[in-house]
Amino acid sequence: MDISQENRGLSSRTKALLVVCLVIFFAVDDYYMWVERDNFPFTSHGLFNALFTARTNLLRFVVHDDQGGSVTVDSGRVIPIEWYRAVGLAENLLILEEDQQRKEQFARLLLERLNSEPWHAFDETYSSIRPPPGGRFIGLDLVYLHFDLAQYRNGQQPSPLQEERVFSYRLPGTP
Repeated sequence: MDISQENRGLSSRTKALLVVCLVIFFAVDDYYMWVERDNFPFTSHGLFNALFTARTNLLRFVVHDDQGGSVTVDSGRVIPIEWYRAVGLAENLLILEEDQQRKEQFARLLLERLNSEPWHAFDETYSSIRPPPGGRFIGLDLVYLHFDLAQYRNGQQPSPLQEERVFSYRLPGTP
């Protein structure tokens, strides 16, 4: 058998068909970009061109320690998953969930994990917040921080207009 006959590659007709399919794919993708709609595998790329409204909210945890201190942190510093998933998980389990016992169980597990097994940063997972030396975390609050981005000035740290507590938990036997 002649080896040159086996490895001829793609025919010119196949190559032309692939080019036509590629052009059609990008034409459809471009259409979805202009109408700002998604239809997998086509996307509007809205993640990269969206403008925020002037008023926006950020979901944050306030973690309390047994020495009277508290610190406000991103959800990814309290929940040991990727930072971009932590906000949705916190919202689903601590705000939208109606079972109070399940909320408290989840909050207790978070505090136990922060106190006994803090984690290091890896890939898109933030490192956990650490309790102060000789201390431990005894409670957490989930808050919405309300911002008005129209008031932001370049070089200044934005400060929230309002802090709205939406969930609170303290370990049993703690003040």
